[in-house]
Amino acid sequence: MHGTIRLLDELGRGAFGIVYKALLEEPGMPGYLVACKSLHESNGGGAMRELLEEAAVTAQFEHPNVVHLIGVVSVGKPLLVLLDFYERGDLRSHLMENAAKLTMVQRANFAYQCASGLEHVHSFGFIHRDVAARNVLLSSDLTCKISDFGLAREQPTSDDSHEAYYRMRSGNLPVRWSAPEALEDQKFSRASDVWSLGILLYEIYTDGEMPYKGWSNQRVWVEVASGFRLARPDRCHLLEVASG
Repeated sequence: MHGTIRLLDELGRGAFGIVYKALLEEPGMPGYLVACKSLHESNGGGAMRELLEEAAVTAQFEHPNVVHLIGVVSVGKPLLVLLDFYERGDLRSHLMENAAKLTMVQRANFAYQCASGLEHVHSFGFIHRDVAARNVLLSSDLTCKISDFGLAREQPTSDDSHEAYYRMRSGNLPVRWSAPEALEDQKFSRASDVWSLGILLYEIYTDGEMPYKGWSNQRVWVEVASGFRLARPDRCHLLEVASG
């Protein structure tokens, strides 16, 4: 990739890095907006390796409901990962800010698109492991894009792929979106991703409400492992959410 990148606004930051809105200008082409991920200067080689691994996973996908990787700038510092820029931000914020305006058809469409994007990820043999409304981005026409593949891993193969699990050995669990086997045994699979999708659907039909609202993460862990399941939201007539 040849061109210049001009950082504009900060979109968000976390423990490892910062995401910017940026302008990418390439020779002979008009400039266009991109999302630019970079690491904090204090992060070492381990964080750089993880960011490159996330970019390599994201590069596998070409689907209308999955984020699109533009490229990686590895010359000079800091390392930059460039993604399409999605004007409407994340799905959870959109649900909370537009609760009174969203129709049932729009909510059902969000649900369908998220499921379609996740199915595509699974078709390439990957487990996302962090499916949640905060990790779904929205384009200008409100198309959902599954994003944030920092925890994604290839699913091990076996005679029955549905029984193949990836065991998480380190890192933080997204407790409120995690399946019982993920909480208890650190076992992740397509099935545990589908559980997380069920929690995402709960968010869609409750205007982005925090799952298990009012409970601590510790209580969520204990209750879910003991068999508790979220009730179907009142306005959701399509399916039982996370019914086990």
